Amino acid sequence: MSFFAARQPILDTRKDVFGYELLFRDSYRNVYPDICNEAATSRMINGLTVESGIENFAQGNVAFINFTEASLLNRYPFLLPHDKIVVEILETVQPSAEILIVCKELKKAGFILALDDYVDSDEWTPFLAVVDIIKIDYQALSTAEINALFVKLQDFPKLQLLAEKIESNDEFCHAKTLGFTLFQGYFFSKPEIIKSLSLDPSQTTIVQLMQIIHEPEPDIDKIVKIIKHDANLSIKTLRYVQSPIFKRSTTINSINQAIVTLGMDNLKRLISVLFCAQIAGNKPTELSRIAIQRAYFCEHMATILRKNIVNDDAFIIGLLSLIDAMLDGDIKAIIDTLPVNATVKEAFLNKDSWANYMLSLCEAFERGSWDDLFAICDEQQVDFFIAEEIYMRAQDYSTQQIQATQ
Repeated sequence: MSFFAARQPILDTRKDVFGYELLFRDSYRNVYPDICNEAATSRMINGLTVESGIENFAQGNVAFINFTEASLLNRYPFLLPHDKIVVEILETVQPSAEILIVCKELKKAGFILALDDYVDSDEWTPFLAVVDIIKIDYQALSTAEINALFVKLQDFPKLQLLAEKIESNDEFCHAKTLGFTLFQGYFFSKPEIIKSLSLDPSQTTIVQLMQIIHEPEPDIDKIVKIIKHDANLSIKTLRYVQSPIFKRSTTINSINQAIVTLGMDNLKRLISVLFCAQIAGNKPTELSRIAIQRAYFCEHMATILRKNIVNDDAFIIGLLSLIDAMLDGDIKAIIDTLPVNATVKEAFLNKDSWANYMLSLCEAFERGSWDDLFAICDEQQVDFFIAEEIYMRAQDYSTQQIQATQ
């Protein structure tokens, strides 16, 4: 699953980033989707709490989040960390005693409050002692109107005024002379689409299993418990342990029995296969098969390369080499969120790592690129025919593993 938001910086007088306004999007298309403001606010909150986290979007700065009247009355801002967001009260919100009560509650809890597209009116005056930031459409008001507004706001010296829709350096300089201290607009940056990958519950479960199974001393009881609580994993585990791969004559009737019967090595293989299937989701099965093929190839090539490579690490590197295609994201960003060790992460961060020779060799076999194959084998002093044999075994292995869990 993916969560999208458009992000636009809000800068101070030195053009340093003060924060980012986050605007809901439902794809890479940088347009507001055809949904109501209430739905957009709800989905934004869900995305920032359940799926992705504010840190992925705001990069350590505060995030300006739009809130509708209903979302304020329902106290939705309290679902988010008070020190990470600015509660931006949309211009569609009607000033009322109930909204003022909510604002005071938020202020007491430590939230920063902002009024969006502020237009001076007596109804909003009681709010000026509570809010921290007022956003003003620079293009909508004349210099005289802005000056008059500043005169009125002198009674509230703690207020910061933010100039929206700044489109040139001249406008930025002019807004500064008027007294604005925060700025936002196309002159600095158009909203950029940020995509954060999130895992659904079944994917999260299999990632958890991957983490446990590759610990120095895996907790088998915990693994059994996790599998038992997931019907899909339970069925596939029982199907796998009784597949033709193992040529068993006895029937396996429980998850505990299946785990004991499999043994640690086969259990690692099973969880790896299930990992590919769960992460790939609705993607073609061939994607999972190739990932498992690469995992087997890398694991066995690690021994051939003789670089003190842990075979488990090599297996995981091959397995994760297509995770960007499975999740439609940047592979470095995805790997950084997974519970893998430093060796595995280094393989994807460093293009000159030993792991890339293994992957490059496997990919060359997949493409049938003989010139590349011989060049890599010569450079790494690997016998081509041994590498070819391992690749052919990897093909058979991956096919068997996929069939065993279907």
